[in-house]
Amino acid sequence: MKRTWIVLVFLCIAIGLFAENGYLLAWGRNGYNQCVVPGGNDFAAVAAGGFSILALKTDGSLIAWGNNEYGQCNVPSGNNFAQIASGIAHCLALKTDGSLVWWGCYHNVYTPTGTNYTAIACAWEHCLALKTDGSILAWGDEDSMPAGNDFIAIAGGGWHSVALKSDGSLVAWGWNDYGQCNVPTGNDYVAIAAGGYHSVALRSNGTLVVWGANDYGQCNVPQGNDFVAIAAGGDDDGYLPEQGLSFSLALKSDGSVVAWGNNAWGQCNVPQRNDYVAISAGSNFSVALVTNNPSGIEDDSLSPVALSTISIYPNPFYTSTTISYALNKPSKYVELGIYNIRGQLVRKLVNEPLTSGQHTAIWDGKDDKGNTLATGMYLCRISSAGKQETHKMLLMK
Repeated sequence: MKRTWIVLVFLCIAIGLFAENGYLLAWGRNGYNQCVVPGGNDFAAVAAGGFSILALKTDGSLIAWGNNEYGQCNVPSGNNFAQIASGIAHCLALKTDGSLVWWGCYHNVYTPTGTNYTAIACAWEHCLALKTDGSILAWGDEDSMPAGNDFIAIAGGGWHSVALKSDGSLVAWGWNDYGQCNVPTGNDYVAIAAGGYHSVALRSNGTLVVWGANDYGQCNVPQGNDFVAIAAGGDDDGYLPEQGLSFSLALKSDGSVVAWGNNAWGQCNVPQRNDYVAISAGSNFSVALVTNNPSGIEDDSLSPVALSTISIYPNPFYTSTTISYALNKPSKYVELGIYNIRGQLVRKLVNEPLTSGQHTAIWDGKDDKGNTLATGMYLCRISSAGKQETHKMLLMK
């Protein structure tokens, strides 16, 4: 019998785009109250599991809720966590010192030692970690991994994995009965996600490519060239395949989300709004971070400010680029951040009150610690008073 599986984009995707001071919103199957999300706007990242959700708070601590049969909601203490990933019954977290923490699951697997990890991903019963040297480590039921040290992103599927290389090309390995490892050619890919029997990639021009099983339309790619993040999920317990095999989510630059594929539990019934900043796909439910309070109660400490269209020049750029924007009135709080394709905030350029009028910020291609970042697509997001704009930026070397 095939067990239930879950796959997310870590770039998450799993782990998707991440934001600071976001609210949680979930929809779809709610058998373990996983869609009853905690309140507050202090969430920085979210990862959907089989029937539970793991969230990272802005203070670096963790919280989880939903099914806890294998202890997947018994989060470790501390406030030094930087990334999260969630599988069917296990969770993985990356600490700020580059070490890993693992918990949950229904069989024993080890947690790799060391402090040389930069990204993580979970699948059904295996885990992936990206090392500082660009190589990949895999462990669990599917512990094969490709050779090389030029990888920049990873995603775990049901029984397959996908990786993005520094030259923009794709590699996939593992179970391939539905062609989910038959990656498309080209070297213009900037983000990846892996579903149970299908895989998704985002191209530098903002379009999507999907391959693998298509029995629920999960490979029927939505049109458009304004996508900035992706997620893939689904489940199959062998007895109730109609309950949700595969589906996908995509975040657009205007802050809206589209979903396609199996919708047996309403996991593709995305609430209509334009303030999404992160997405994650669970077994048969979806979860997201949004900038506005889903209850409709706004934070009156923010001024109602209109943002003009962001101008970024040059783009693509090699050493630095100038971000220009305008406010129609003074704002008590303006935030302008740079995010990588895994959704992590890598550089905060603005976080202060601003007067009305034209403003500029210069990004030199470095993170908050002064490290020069790798070639690839990054996202510039400016927000104020619940309004936001997101634009793609391409850093070249």
